[in-house]
Amino acid sequence: MRNIKYLVVDDCPTVIKIVRKAIKYKIGAEQIFSASNGIEAMSLLRQEEIDIVISDWEMPEMSGKELLHQMQIHSKYKEIPFIMMSTKGDKNHVLAAIRSGACNYLIKPFTPDNLDVAIRKSWNGSNKRKSTRHTGLPIHQSKISDNDFSVPVELLNISRTGALIRLPYSDKIKLFDWFDFTLTFEGIELLDDICIESLPCSPLRIYSDGKSDNNVRTCEVGLSFETKNINLQAEKQLIELLETLSTFGQEHIKAT
Repeated sequence: MRNIKYLVVDDCPTVIKIVRKAIKYKIGAEQIFSASNGIEAMSLLRQEEIDIVISDWEMPEMSGKELLHQMQIHSKYKEIPFIMMSTKGDKNHVLAAIRSGACNYLIKPFTPDNLDVAIRKSWNGSNKRKSTRHTGLPIHQSKISDNDFSVPVELLNISRTGALIRLPYSDKIKLFDWFDFTLTFEGIELLDDICIESLPCSPLRIYSDGKSDNNVRTCEVGLSFETKNINLQAEKQLIELLETLSTFGQEHIKAT
């Protein structure tokens, strides 16, 4: 929590000062950015790898609610935990913020302890969603490749941050090397438009699964996706796949 980057958005300099102080002394973080409205916040998001946004609701030029909406429609910012601050504590405002994508809602004035709890809950909840792994995928085609190597693989599970694959053992698969991961579905209802190409990945673990076909030894490889280097199209397709699997479940995704 100390090493992540925070963005505090409020048109009141005093509130920004209070929030910055609370983050610094409760959590020990030093990388705290600030903006006076949503427009400035979006500009900072494009410049910095922000990890958590803490924003006021009502601001000139672009409100916190509109900032949240802009982040939700961009895949690059959609998963960033967003904490809404407001003097309005009625049920309608709280529900509106949560339904729009906010992870937490703080009613002004709040204590440093309130802020600390909201940050930790938002961060932990976001990481839990990102790490959800989906298994038992429908029929698919996938492979890993580099400049001079390409091999079909069986995808065993997948999450936002990585995957587990099975493939014939090869000494060309080495830990921490870089490969491109490709995944497509054909004739599968709800998934046939998804085509993930050139997803950069690196093997973090390799082990034999004890199986062999026609005397060919197979192995399982744990892949880590290099999220910072994923192109926007591949990231969009990965998110769409995971959201579809989460929303509909395996039993509703069938071959056409």
